[in-house]
Amino acid sequence: MACADGGCGMSALRVAILGAGFAGTFHAQAWAECPGAELAAVVDAEPARVREVTERFGGEPAGSLERALAADVDVVDVCLPTSLHEETTLAALAAGKHVLCEKPIALDLASADRMLAAARATGTTLMVAHVLRFWPEYERLGELAAEGELGSLRALSCSRLVATPGPYAPWLLDPQRGLGLGEVIVHDLDIAAALLGRPRSVVATGVRDETGWSHLQALLRFDGNRVATVEAGWHVPEAQPFAAVFRAVCERGIAEYDSRRQPTLSVARDGVVEEVDVGSAGKTEGGPWTFDAAGYIREVEYFAGCVRERREPERCPPAAGRQALELTLAALESAATGAEITLPPA
Repeated sequence: MACADGGCGMSALRVAILGAGFAGTFHAQAWAECPGAELAAVVDAEPARVREVTERFGGEPAGSLERALAADVDVVDVCLPTSLHEETTLAALAAGKHVLCEKPIALDLASADRMLAAARATGTTLMVAHVLRFWPEYERLGELAAEGELGSLRALSCSRLVATPGPYAPWLLDPQRGLGLGEVIVHDLDIAAALLGRPRSVVATGVRDETGWSHLQALLRFDGNRVATVEAGWHVPEAQPFAAVFRAVCERGIAEYDSRRQPTLSVARDGVVEEVDVGSAGKTEGGPWTFDAAGYIREVEYFAGCVRERREPERCPPAAGRQALELTLAALESAATGAEITLPPA
């Protein structure tokens, strides 16, 4: 493995980012703020984007994937269109690099399976960047569920509305390069499975326009008479280019999150509503949005810890990235056919 000290010890992890666009900029800022890591190389087809990222966050232009892999780097962070995830991840793993790969893991399950198999075969660390698993409000919801503070989680509803991606990530509208609105709904499908387990079935419906699916709503059924609904859309007013919401209904209370308010999280129980301040790590910008940077920083810090300690990313295992893709493909199939998709056992 290509660890700077020969053993993934205390020396700084050197990181190459593939893709200096929307996600790559978020990741570059996170790595720049990650203790014990440094951004070493940036690859993108557009030199102006590489220059902007390296001037803001450090690193050197690498020019190509081959040059980045030949460089003295430990980690390759794949922030390219989804159609390129498999080939770049396989090349990085074969070169002994650890890989953080943006979600969704790939365009299809066969590609995902090859990526997971390559990580096992090379003994390298692979993690899919499902950042909501590290987003402070979703982390707190996971803690509430794990601790049983509100009793068992019975129903979950999640919504994610974003701006049409044409201006900031036009490749999302190309079915040969990405999963369209599936690239948005995958976030909350993953969270639903992380909190409630593997669904028995998925049924979805939606609205189509010239971009493909512009709005999707999915119902997930779980064992134990539990359900989740997940909504995603990308035709929103310019005045509100982003809104993320969840409501978790538990036996003894309700937790609610709304990205548009402050504080963003509240917990109601025993006749008391508590507003929860999850803190802030500062702002990060990309596309038409400004986000709190905390989720991205926690994500790369966790991944860096896994690399240094030679442990599997249990909080965000590669198999969960595959399952999130499976649920996304099932939702898209259901919306297209009108059928409820029964999932095979894990």
